[in-house]
Amino acid sequence: MAHEQRALAEIAAARRGERLVIDHGGTDEFNAGAGFAWAPLGRDEALAAWDGSYRAVVAAVEDLTENDFTAGSALEQVLGDTVDGALANNTYAHYAEHLPEVEALARSSRR
Repeated sequence: MAHEQRALAEIAAARRGERLVIDHGGTDEFNAGAGFAWAPLGRDEALAAWDGSYRAVVAAVEDLTENDFTAGSALEQVLGDTVDGALANNTYAHYAEHLPEVEALARSSRR
């Protein structure tokens, strides 16, 4: 969820013409902080929050225009990446990176 929120912040900043600077060197610390922040939630609360976060990303993408996805668009220039590339870093490509941990957590919560 924390990375999805990061993606939302990056897209929102780019739409304002601002570039959100993300320290990718601090990813381990960011992940640890995110885990700590969400740890108090129960399984159902965490799943609901994750669903809401995911839906917010989908809504943000749906709010973009066709032009935003065009090579060389103003949004792409501010992002320094394609919209797809910027989103992948903190959404679907990132999910794959953490899939083993998520699956292990899901298995342990069923017990």
